[in-house]
Amino acid sequence: MPASITVSIVFQTLKNKLGSIANNSNTKQLTELCNFLSRQVELYTLKYQPLKEILSVAKNCVVSTFPNVKSAALALLKTLYSHKGKDILAAI
Repeated sequence: MPASITVSIVFQTLKNKLGSIANNSNTKQLTELCNFLSRQVELYTLKYQPLKEILSVAKNCVVSTFPNVKSAALALLKTLYSHKGKDILAAI
């Protein structure tokens, strides 16, 4: 019988992979990663998200010189701010 896939397993796997993905220099992958994380936060809220790792990715992408990566990272930070409020500023 196949093992059931739960949201927590998916996000645990994502949490383990985020470090290597965030150091990638491919701009399309970084843009898609920020967009994916933003959609996941909107769908599942921050209760099931690895917040520390998401913030790390967002910080790495905000300092990018590529405008599409930077705008995707800013959209991710806006989404986090809309869910967490001013508490997110202390975490950054």
